Amino acid sequence: ENGEQYSPKAEELLKKYVQPMIKKGADHIVLGCTHYPFFRPLVDRIAGEGVTIIDPAPAIARRVNDILEDQHLKASDTDAPKYYFYSSGTSSTMKTLLEEVLHVDTAKVALEENFTL
Repeated sequence: ENGEQYSPKAEELLKKYVQPMIKKGADHIVLGCTHYPFFRPLVDRIAGEGVTIIDPAPAIARRVNDILEDQHLKASDTDAPKYYFYSSGTSSTMKTLLEEVLHVDTAKVALEENFTL
């Protein structure tokens, strides 16, 4: 969340989780949280070539698409997309993440800062 997904700090943290799994013989790792795919390059490198990394995000996206179509909620191809981002942090941190990680043009979005449920 701090834009450090490729930092040495992130790599060291991931090693603490991934290496014990590999040492116990894991040959598949499932990225089971929405932000884990952002760490995919590091997980691939730490796990090595003999480990299959499973990212369920594409399947989830396809399922969401199917539900939106079934419920007639999907925007048409001619509709301009609208994005809403909420963060419990600062808008400057969110802006950086959106631009650097998701490649979103933040000039076209509204950012709600310090959002709480």
